[in-house]
Amino acid sequence: MGMFDFLSGKQDKEPYNGTSLDGKPLYNLSEKESKFLNKSRFLFLGSYGKKDKNTFNNVKQAIEDMGYNDEVIFIRNNSEILKFGVINTPALVVDGRVVTYGEHLEAKDVKDLFDKYDL
Repeated sequence: MGMFDFLSGKQDKEPYNGTSLDGKPLYNLSEKESKFLNKSRFLFLGSYGKKDKNTFNNVKQAIEDMGYNDEVIFIRNNSEILKFGVINTPALVVDGRVVTYGEHLEAKDVKDLFDKYDL
């Protein structure tokens, strides 16, 4: 959101969760992300960029193709991403363990990672 949008009262399309000490929004974390953050088996850490969104879709497709019924949660909150020790996104976290980071993956690459780490 640019300064003009802020001044004219336009809202971001993404919902905010969490507040700072003065009650202002702190995170850009959707309700779905915050609800399943610690309960999901698959987390995708990334930004709002087109490449990260494409990689997220590739990861989702690969996980579905391998027969998993678990949901893949897209985490965009920088403070949550840093908790995993990840600086370069996109990253894939499986069962709380960072499997890969800093690479844009195709569906085949995700399947290879699962074979490599025996997931």
